[in-house]
Amino acid sequence: MKKLSTLFLLSLILLFGFNQGVYAATVGDSLTFPEEGWNRYDDTDSHIQYEGDGWFKSTNGTFYNGSETLTNDNNEKFIKFNFTGTKIRLITTVSIWKTQNYTLSLDGIEYPYTQYNKRSAFQAISFEKTGLPQGEHTLIIKTNGAIGMDAFDIDGILKTYNPDIKNTPGQDTPKDIGRAILVVTMDTGLEKEFDLSMKEVNDFIAWYEAKQAGSGTASYAINKHKNNIGPFSSRNYYVIFNKILTFEVSEYSTK
Repeated sequence: MKKLSTLFLLSLILLFGFNQGVYAATVGDSLTFPEEGWNRYDDTDSHIQYEGDGWFKSTNGTFYNGSETLTNDNNEKFIKFNFTGTKIRLITTVSIWKTQNYTLSLDGIEYPYTQYNKRSAFQAISFEKTGLPQGEHTLIIKTNGAIGMDAFDIDGILKTYNPDIKNTPGQDTPKDIGRAILVVTMDTGLEKEFDLSMKEVNDFIAWYEAKQAGSGTASYAINKHKNNIGPFSSRNYYVIFNKILTFEVSEYSTK
């Protein structure tokens, strides 16, 4: 009987452990760190454009990196930036003090967006869009009331606002047939080799240069692609900026 009880308890532990492992955060959930496959950018990133009067910085330990950019006045204001990749999450504070509706435009398409919630939460996902065509996207948020921005999670890199970038909904950007072997040498002497498209290599270089200039995330996810061994939909290797000694790019053609 004791043995059966032990087996039953072990089964419950495995069941709950498995469920926690496959859980993915959704809109309304607090998310203090980006999930696997996402890169987080802070509200202070220089690529983010805050237009209009009344913006100020609020500092609090409950915010990501200790600060949030916000405004409480009723004048027309905008948040603008571009980003690459296929998905985005807005990480903000949600509460009853926020305006109930904003205008959020992604690649020229408007989506319903609000930070209003009867239950306050910090570092919450207030907006999520996945399944975007691979490429560069433009995001604009317009408000006439209280709004705050804490961080942005994407699977690419953050870029300065450029209204001339166009992505036709449902249509992928032209594929670059060029590829390269990226060899990253860590400060321990360990070398990691990746077979990537030139777009992926250029995204990595853009992240590295942005971080070197003082903006961007501390780590970068590189897809293992063909080296994905096991029953996984994808596997990413995370390189840490201050652990990179050097990297080498060897281009080749698939023609």
